[in-house]
Amino acid sequence: MTFGYDPAGGLQVDNFLPEPVGPEDADDQRDYLSDLLFPPLDSPRIAAILRQPIAGSTWQQDLDRATKYASGEQIANVMASGLSLGKNPREVAKELQSRLGVVQSSARRVARTYGVQVAHRAQMDCHQALGGLLVGYQIRATLDQHTRPWHAARSGTIYYLDPAPGQKGMAQCPHPPLEAEDPNERPPGTPRTAWACRCYLAPVLRGDDAIQNHPDFTTATGALVTAPDVYSDWFANADEPRRRLAVGTRRYSLLKNTLGAHPSWEHFLDTDGSLLSVDSLATETDQQRADRLAKVRAALAHRRTLTRQVRQYGFVPGEVGKAAAVPATPPDKLPARTGLLPDGQRVRFARHPNATRDEIIVMVDPRKLDAAWSADAMYLPPGGIGATGIPGRREAFTSFLATGKAVQASRVSLDDSGVPAFTDGRHRFAVLRDTGANLVGIMVPKDQADDVRRRFGAAPDAPAAAP
Repeated sequence: MTFGYDPAGGLQVDNFLPEPVGPEDADDQRDYLSDLLFPPLDSPRIAAILRQPIAGSTWQQDLDRATKYASGEQIANVMASGLSLGKNPREVAKELQSRLGVVQSSARRVARTYGVQVAHRAQMDCHQALGGLLVGYQIRATLDQHTRPWHAARSGTIYYLDPAPGQKGMAQCPHPPLEAEDPNERPPGTPRTAWACRCYLAPVLRGDDAIQNHPDFTTATGALVTAPDVYSDWFANADEPRRRLAVGTRRYSLLKNTLGAHPSWEHFLDTDGSLLSVDSLATETDQQRADRLAKVRAALAHRRTLTRQVRQYGFVPGEVGKAAAVPATPPDKLPARTGLLPDGQRVRFARHPNATRDEIIVMVDPRKLDAAWSADAMYLPPGGIGATGIPGRREAFTSFLATGKAVQASRVSLDDSGVPAFTDGRHRFAVLRDTGANLVGIMVPKDQADDVRRRFGAAPDAPAAAP
């Protein structure tokens, strides 16, 4: 068997096969190669996985609850036989129907759910072989209108094999399709098996400076396939019917009427990631909503950063094996024109492309600037867009912020009364303010720069703000 690579066409299937075959056998080539590289698990191994107790419940209890038409033992045998032959969940479901008389809907649900369990357990066994290189797992959800709210909220969370204070451990880690052993990780009364769950675990490895600083990794972000890192990204781009399906039409209509605009995903969340009830949303004051949104958005920004870093490197630079809290970096230790978020992400500020030669970048304390800006008619309140904000702008910048690219400094000037007014970039500033940035770069006229520094400049040792 020979292996080959054509620079013009990539991997050539023929090069992997003992004998060249004609184009008419292309499907056979792919099937043959797939069987060689990814053979299905054997029946005893699958049966062992289905019978393995996890998180305090036995396989028999789970499978017996799967359907009333067949016993757990019978289901396990059919599943093991079908999956060992390389059959997909739909084909296994047909086997359950024909051999055990299981109704179609139950058969499909069982095949999908326990097919995921087999694949997940096999992957976990491979990850365990990494030994000391493995430090934990990051849970990721498939993000759409069918995602369970608490699965969407936890997506991006890292669970550590040896957790430090402030970190979640394996007792809090879900094992799709199984919920975590810790019942506090899901709504009260929620069953341990999450039927048809589409979440998966990604291994988190011990950090390596050589990998982190290698140009193939530090420049790879822009080449990644665009995907939502947190549920708010998906929600921001979904149409209204799918948004309503995700949160419930009563919740959506209530907030849409209250805000006078389409609500974002964060508007529906409590600080623990759960969906707020209609009654709670209806009785919440504007200030309570603003305070809650600031905390929720800070948490989502941190989750987005973790997801991006694990996807890019396989580990969290500077965080793996340490407490979740990131020590604050004084401004005088940061590079010029750089701010710091509570999760340790650095934000670089660049000149605005429309700035004139008479404008320069000044680093300010966002809390001080915000207090003065609140007197302006175009002010954006914490956690919202007020009466003058533009729907979608906050969400778009929040997604951009997660890329780690330089941020264009907002353009600001002082009016005759000394009140700051934004020419451009007020939504960017509002997101950075609400996320807890310690410093924000703004562009101001040169003749106002000293006054801006005196009134809004940060103290020499100002840490990142607590969200």
